[in-house]
Amino acid sequence: MMQSNIVLSPIKVKHIGRPRSSRMVSEMEKAVKKSQRKANKPPIDNNVVPRSRKNRQLKLHCQVGVPVDPTMELSKLLFEHNFEKALNVALQSNDISIVSWLCSTVDLRWVLSLAPLPLSQGVLLNLLWQLACDIKNNSPQKLAWMTVVANSMVPTDPGIAMHGKPILFQIYAILNHQCTLPTITYIEISSIRLLMHAVNSMLIVVN
Repeated sequence: MMQSNIVLSPIKVKHIGRPRSSRMVSEMEKAVKKSQRKANKPPIDNNVVPRSRKNRQLKLHCQVGVPVDPTMELSKLLFEHNFEKALNVALQSNDISIVSWLCSTVDLRWVLSLAPLPLSQGVLLNLLWQLACDIKNNSPQKLAWMTVVANSMVPTDPGIAMHGKPILFQIYAILNHQCTLPTITYIEISSIRLLMHAVNSMLIVVN
């Protein structure tokens, strides 16, 4: 009897994973957990503005709300020697502090000594009146400015002759009242009387 030589080749054992049913259960668990995370996530509010955008909006709002400093424009006009427009801007602001700032910044005596005069008579009349209305504050300086302005005014000019009389009357009354104050000094009284004389001279000329 012949004996056959049989060679057995090694068997490659494949990795056997978890049963299919176990994989399905695992996938289902993952899906449940994912849906739970979505459910717990807070809803997106379209009205909520991101912090960076909110900061930009707040900064823009603050910039819009900041008032413009009028002295910047006036400084530019003075640098350009546009004295007429500078005084008009200051007078139309109805803020005597701006008018005072302008008078203290520019050499008013020098400006009024220029030829031709760079300021109209109407502007000078308005300036004299606004300074008179605030003469109680820093009286010596206001009187000095008013004296320079009054000496540069021409009562026969149409800018004064047509509408200047009631304003000059008010200025005269303010100066007269200032003389009666107990806090007034003798030097100030002397300056006020000279100024009243100049104003009275203009009242005689105007209609």
